[in-house]
Amino acid sequence: MAILKAAPGMLGSAEKFDLRSAPFSYCGSYICVLEDAEDRKLYLSLSRSPKLLIQRKNLIRLTPILDNKELPFVYTINPGKLVIKTFCGEIEICFANEQQLRIRGTGKAALKFSFGMETFEVAAPKENGDMEVMFIILGKLLFAPLSGAMYNNGKWVPQKAMTEDFDLVLLPSIEANGFEAAIHEYYSNGERDKSYAPFDECAAKAEVEFEKFRKRYPAVPQKYEAMAKVAAWIVWTHIVRPRGFLKGPIVYMGRSSFLRGFGWQQSYQAMAQSLDIKEAWKLLLNMFDYQDAAGQIPDSVGEQGISYRVSKPALQGLAMLYLLETGDASLLSKEDFAALYKKLKKFAGWWFKFRDHAKTGIPQYYHSDESGFDDATIFKEGVPLQSGDLLSWMILLTEALSVLAAKLGENDESDHWANESKRLLNILLAEFWNGKQFISRMAETNEIVEADSIVALLPIILGKRLPADIIDTISQRLADEDEFLTSSGIVSESLKSSEFTGRAGFMKGSIVSPVQLLITLGLKDSGKDELAKDIATRYCDFACEKGLSHMMPPHEYDLASGLSVKKEDWYKPEDFEQKVERFKSEKKEAETVEPWTSWAAANFLTIAGHILN
Repeated sequence: MAILKAAPGMLGSAEKFDLRSAPFSYCGSYICVLEDAEDRKLYLSLSRSPKLLIQRKNLIRLTPILDNKELPFVYTINPGKLVIKTFCGEIEICFANEQQLRIRGTGKAALKFSFGMETFEVAAPKENGDMEVMFIILGKLLFAPLSGAMYNNGKWVPQKAMTEDFDLVLLPSIEANGFEAAIHEYYSNGERDKSYAPFDECAAKAEVEFEKFRKRYPAVPQKYEAMAKVAAWIVWTHIVRPRGFLKGPIVYMGRSSFLRGFGWQQSYQAMAQSLDIKEAWKLLLNMFDYQDAAGQIPDSVGEQGISYRVSKPALQGLAMLYLLETGDASLLSKEDFAALYKKLKKFAGWWFKFRDHAKTGIPQYYHSDESGFDDATIFKEGVPLQSGDLLSWMILLTEALSVLAAKLGENDESDHWANESKRLLNILLAEFWNGKQFISRMAETNEIVEADSIVALLPIILGKRLPADIIDTISQRLADEDEFLTSSGIVSESLKSSEFTGRAGFMKGSIVSPVQLLITLGLKDSGKDELAKDIATRYCDFACEKGLSHMMPPHEYDLASGLSVKKEDWYKPEDFEQKVERFKSEKKEAETVEPWTSWAAANFLTIAGHILN
């Protein structure tokens, strides 16, 4: 029997990574096609949910069939289209635009859509042969056959006011030797187009748009080019357009989980796109569309909700200074500077007023999430917490405000922010450096929290603003393979720490992508180029091997037992409050895949493009 072989692609059945890691989608779209990691089936889904985790990930199952029997298949993904290959023909999927999916089949294979419906959800046939499917919360899909035939066995259940679970099948015609259809996505009302562009034209257009988008990113070393292309595509497909609560385009963290744009992650995206400083500047500003009267920007925003529960670190200061250094600042106007200055000034005011109720002059964390590193061990005694990393963010934020004010000709304000930045730096050096690392202390008692978290070394982001002896001490610790440096990059908790574990946590020992970026940027700015490149190379090699998750276990095998470390071994939120044994893991036979994020993709692009090139 012949063996099905998939054509080469960015992702796919024959590639190292597939649709379990990253769904197939299009810039601006909420529609995506994914592969479930457990049943290994393909699904059409909508990245829309009131909660961070998509509520109905496996919304509509996609199955190639012949005579109503499931066909084996392989698939290939490139930016323009997804190709599903069977023994009886091929099925291709592309996007005509952000709200229209196109499907084309050639040969004898048909494509079956299997719907799992809920109460009050309806599949309504149209007089012209189209089918509209109406979901709770998720919106509506219109299936419009363009050639071939469309069959469905949907049945209305009056007692439940819904259509029961049903199948819709796109069938090939003998004359056309295939079929073609369009799927429209909308929230209220929609209808089929009067005419449709050719399928190949739509696929080619998507390819061209992606290649244009890629030009925003710097070149990377040759061995990282393939992953850099995938990383750029991840970001491109994670951009969603304004709908619902969203006032403008924003980069979602994920497409099946973390369905939000997070406060500081937009700045990471901005830094990665430094070659197009105008677009990067928009990313710096987009979260400020939701800034409240007090000056806070939200923790996250999404099409179905906004959360002001906390605010993430003020990375905008570092990001802005980075863009002015690495991008073409001459392309920015005085209006660009003024727009950011006004909003950043208000945000700085929020930190000084609402995160320093005791008026100490030192902002503090009132929630661990405000650090961006939710479960870091610096928070084990609680909050409010004064910390070296927060002071560092504020030093860079106030410095950025000084730079912006100077560009606007506001010299007095520029001097004010410059003096504020120096004041905070003096406090950091005088009160928070203990000769080994930067401390964290309880705001109410000044009690020092003993912790071996990488957060204690994050003030290296200040670069040459720090004294040489501090830079040397931090660099020595980061280069120590018995403490923070592994073959995979920098771990989030010291290997010597009693709280390091190969499981149960984000900042308890995993390889966290933003940590790799911040550490290497700081080292490079400190003059420690070789160490920065060493760490960057280790991480980029690791990412090419393991993927673009924002956190990954540093070791493939548990150091104590020798057993394989899998995702479910090391990230169990329900275990966070339990005392875990160092390195311990349980053997799991089932294969698991950690979903990729646009956050990790952007960090990879900046590290490979800036630190290593």
